[in-house]
Parts: sequence; structure tokens; C-alpha cells
Amino acid sequence: MTVVQLTDRDRELLAFVAEHRIVLGAHVQALLEVSPKAARGRLRSLTAAGLLRRVPVFHRPGDCHQITGKGLAVIGSRLPRPRVDLHSYEHSLRIDEDDAARVRHLEHDIPLTAAEEDRIRRKKAFEEAAKVRKIYEELVLKKKSEPLMQIGTMDEILSAVPGTTVKRPEPANGNGATAKPEAAGVAGD
Repeated sequence: MTVVQLTDRDRELLAFVAEHRIVLGAHVQALLEVSPKAARGRLRSLTAAGLLRRVPVFHRPGDCHQITGKGLAVIGSRLPRPRVDLHSYEHSLRIDEDDAARVRHLEHDIPLTAAEEDRIRRKKAFEEAAKVRKIYEELVLKKKSEPLMQIGTMDEILSAVPGTTVKRPEPANGNGATAKPEAAGVAGD
């Protein structure tokens, strides 16, 4: 164990860890208002001095810290040493039945998660690459594109389907309104 010269901020940090029983590096970073590197360095020094101990939590070994008996003695705390069994630790995350029953439509304009955003970005990139490839094949490789097929005119389609009646659209005047026939002039006007 190494000897560490404790500052007031170190004592504040030890009291915080004693009170909260288990802390992450991000908590220390926010408490001390320092960079992640500085927070990790401070935690490493206090751990090397035997005032804190690293606690493996799930898939993130060493990211969590607890105060030791020596750490509690240094700050004069009467709290007992923390004994948190993380295998059976109950957290406060609850899923509301209404939220669980709600079904979200998958087709929407705005991605709600980073995974959706990434999937949309990859899909657009794939579509763009397909367009570029098609243009390349037509212009550089002189590959002919698939011709469009003419099905027929409306008259041909209507004559092919007996008994079908379709109302023909009236001629329009260009702004969406139907054209009005001009009134015949009355004699004498």
C-alpha cells in the first residue's frame, strides 16, 4: 500500500463513497468536476492506499469502487463497511405496465435510438451506392439499362376490360379548376 497525502477533496470523495456505498468513475468525475482521466487517477491512488477497493460489476470490472474500513476510519465515519452483493442487488428500474403494453410503430421519420439511426444511415448509403453503380454501368461500362415497358393507353386498357366505365376527367384550365365553356354572345350586345 502506498502513502497518499489526502486533500480536502479526497476527504469529500471518501465521504461521498461511504454515503453512497458504491460509485462509478463518472460519479467521481461529476463530484470533483474533473476529466475522466483525472477521476480515474484519483480513484487509482485512493485504491492503492487501501482507502477504496475496486468492485467488479457485471461486464465492467474495476469501474465501481467501495470504501474500505481503513477509508471509513480516515474520515471518521461511523458507517459500517459496505456489503453489497451485486448478484442479488435489487435496482430501482421498473417497467410500467402501460409502457410495456404500448407498441411503437417501426416506420417513422425520426430515429429514436442510435441503432435505428445507424440502420437508416446504412440503408441510405446502400441505396446511394446502388444508384452510383447503375450510373457507372450505364456511362462507363456502356451497359444498357432495362427498358421501360409501355402498357398501353387508357383507351386500350378500357377496351380490354369489358364492362368497365371510367369517368374521363374534364379539361382543366391549369390551376386545378375545370375549364368553363365560353358563353355565346347574345345578338344585340
